[in-house]
Amino acid sequence: MSASRLQQEMQLFAEALERPPAARSAFLEDKCPDDPAMRSRVMSLLSSHDRVESDGPTAETAAAPRPNLPAVIGPYRITSRLGEGGMGVVYAAEQTHPVRRRVAVKVLKFGQESEEILARFHAERQALALMNHANIARMLDAGVHDGRPYFVMELIQGVPITRYCDKRMLPIEDRLELFSRVCDGVHHAHQKGVIHRDLKPSNILVTEEDDRPVPKIIDFGIAKAVTPRLLEATVHTEMGRIIGTPDYMSPEQADGGGGMDIDTRADVYSLGALLHELLSGTTVFGLFERGAGIDEARQAIAHRTPPKASDSLLAGDAEKAAANRSSTPESLARTLRRDLDWITRKALEKDRLRRYPSASEMASDVQRFLQGDAVIARPPSASYRVGKFVNRNRGSVAAGVVVAVSLVAAVFISVFSAIEAARQRADAQETARELERVAEFESRRLLDVVPEEMGLSIENAIGDSLEDVNFTTVAMAALRENIFDNTLAAIEEEFDNEPLLKARLLHSSANTMLRLGLVEPALAPQQESVKIRAEILGEQDLSTVESRVGLGDIYRELGRFDDAAEIFEETLAKRSEMLGADHPDTIHLTDKHAHNLHQAGRLEEAEPIYREALKVSTRALGPDDEQTGTILNNLGYLLAEQGRNEEALAYLTDGLRIARRTLEPTDPKVLAAVANIGGVLIRQDKLDEATGYFKEALDGFRHINGDEHPLTLTMLSNTGFLLQQQGKLDEAKPYYQESLDVRSRVLGPDHPETLVSASNLANLLMRQDEDEQARELYERVYRVRMKTLGPDHFSTINSAISMAQVERKTGHPDLALALTTEVLDVMAEQHPEGHRLLRSSLAQHARTLHALDRFTEAETYALRALEESRARLGLGHSTTIRSLQYLVELYTDWAKTDPEGDHLASAEKWRQEKERAEAGEH
Repeated sequence: MSASRLQQEMQLFAEALERPPAARSAFLEDKCPDDPAMRSRVMSLLSSHDRVESDGPTAETAAAPRPNLPAVIGPYRITSRLGEGGMGVVYAAEQTHPVRRRVAVKVLKFGQESEEILARFHAERQALALMNHANIARMLDAGVHDGRPYFVMELIQGVPITRYCDKRMLPIEDRLELFSRVCDGVHHAHQKGVIHRDLKPSNILVTEEDDRPVPKIIDFGIAKAVTPRLLEATVHTEMGRIIGTPDYMSPEQADGGGGMDIDTRADVYSLGALLHELLSGTTVFGLFERGAGIDEARQAIAHRTPPKASDSLLAGDAEKAAANRSSTPESLARTLRRDLDWITRKALEKDRLRRYPSASEMASDVQRFLQGDAVIARPPSASYRVGKFVNRNRGSVAAGVVVAVSLVAAVFISVFSAIEAARQRADAQETARELERVAEFESRRLLDVVPEEMGLSIENAIGDSLEDVNFTTVAMAALRENIFDNTLAAIEEEFDNEPLLKARLLHSSANTMLRLGLVEPALAPQQESVKIRAEILGEQDLSTVESRVGLGDIYRELGRFDDAAEIFEETLAKRSEMLGADHPDTIHLTDKHAHNLHQAGRLEEAEPIYREALKVSTRALGPDDEQTGTILNNLGYLLAEQGRNEEALAYLTDGLRIARRTLEPTDPKVLAAVANIGGVLIRQDKLDEATGYFKEALDGFRHINGDEHPLTLTMLSNTGFLLQQQGKLDEAKPYYQESLDVRSRVLGPDHPETLVSASNLANLLMRQDEDEQARELYERVYRVRMKTLGPDHFSTINSAISMAQVERKTGHPDLALALTTEVLDVMAEQHPEGHRLLRSSLAQHARTLHALDRFTEAETYALRALEESRARLGLGHSTTIRSLQYLVELYTDWAKTDPEGDHLASAEKWRQEKERAEAGEH
């Protein structure tokens, strides 16, 4: 028999199992009417299965006891056989002592004692033992029987969730409530460090307790661990395999890498596939139904765009699906469109960075839908958010919304008219100069739209009804949906036969979007602009260079610093050759190139480029030119990062003076200069002086850009840091949390700026002794930075230091020592003496050795840390004082283990040194 025919028979067999026995013959007649031989073989398989198998691994059905059943396994009396998988057999059993109850016992099969199978079996048992949740089948006991391990679970008398919902004709709202509880169970597993990896209807059984449906997640047999203890037992068994069920499998699972790069968002994808089926009655790609092979399944999962749930409904048996949901096809489609389609599509994103970051976030969005609130899955259009508010408060805001919509429409019509006028004037006789004027005019019209003024207009029109809404943020979202999306669509449609004008319009629109904080939407139009200009004008044309620089700007704002550096280096060479080193555009690009390297942590490379830019700008443009001031500010900030604070403050102060003289008070460059000075003052322990600078910067960025702009979020996080340094931990926490929440949603959970927010919050949590929450955040940040930046990057080093600190604090000094040893090795190889992270690396290594009672070694590193602090920060700095206090603690503890030494005298010496430092006696 051919492999494809055998596969087809297995697919039919599996699908027939989902149907009642009485319906299976008719099903096979329908599926293969002209192939009686295949029908006969499948019916034979079904008959054999019915004699020995049941619905699911822990679901009891009416299975008759077999003569060859084991009488007992451990203290449990076996009553029937429930099922059999690749590594274990599941039995129904009775427990009589100390309580009487019915249970499911899973025991390793004879002949399956290989290292791999044992590892998976123990991993499943350990995963279940970790969990205690109402929506996860509980593990009750474990042991060994006849040399084979077994474990005992609660016996679930339920059916798959999709079948339960259809049989009871549950409406959408009831299905969503059930689904939310499944998400809660999955989130609990994730919190315990376990990824299920095979979430599907047959592994989510619904039983009834007190006449209420209760979903139970079962079968953690291929679960993946994300904590070291479980990982040891699972990771080596999985290389080169596809783990999971194709119809519910994430792209990263289908990739076949063996699960090495699978995280909790793989389960989020599976939840999205399950929700799609609960809503529409069909699976996402229908792989099982059409007997897709492995290669076809991989291709579909990796490359096909998942259909909307509403489209799947209408493409399938809409009448049947609607009836099963107590609805009609038209009504059900209306219910699924918009929010529910957005929720499923977000969970089913190919790029896991764009999925919900957790199962609990997905459940929260489902609850928002059920409560009539705005869901985060939907792009945050102003009309949508206001519409949700109106649905809950119709009378009070109706007139105001009309005014707001009119305002947005008026701006859109103005911009669209500019494009339409350009199209009508553009013909074969027009000159390139005239087309350039049209493009510049369109760009200028877009820049004339000021978000904060638009927000104020909407606020004034609506009054006090939306007092909790930030209207600048709403206006920013309105700009994208009502202006930019329409503008870009019009460019694509109207100027396809005029490619150079199209490229100019795309470039100017992308630049404007970037300046307004709409970073990701700006990427596609700028890439297309580069492509058109390079193909028509060539790579050496200044217009092509201009578009490439714009693309580099977007990459930098997206955190793709290496991509941006490659573009800036290439275009800088071309601009220097074509325009000369003294040209303002060349100087500006030089500064931009240095700033990107600076943001990437490549400080030693950035400094000479900054200094060259400053020298040329001062000579060519003048010492008080705006560009010169910008370079002064950027160079000053870099020097502060290197710990050269006095030198940095001089540059920053001079840069701010020029910025205030040449720019408006609320210009972002002015506010950035203000914030940078505040940052240096914090480094100098001048916290009260820094407060005024930070307040001015945060208020300014909120006013200009709204709550979700990257600069606003940076200042939000910085303000939290200032409050933390002042000891106001409870006041700092909301700033950190808001920064993390918004960045996770807007930029994604693995964006560099999101990781900064997560690290800051973790640091605060550890200060508040919420160590486990801190550890979770630190681990995630460290894992992502190791993968994306490598061990040598200063951000990764910083994360490793933080991880060591929390490991030591929670009683794992051996793990902390491995981290600090690795950090010091990297510092010695990659970073020069005096690097700003060297002191903290030395200090954490000393404290870790101290925790292990290795006092002599700890002393060496503690003294080195003190010298670093003295040299970089001065004797009176709080960090230096903390280093002195630590030496007092070190020698005091040392004296307890070595009373014959002179350690108490050393402790007293350092105590006096600390008191002199605090008194300012340097």
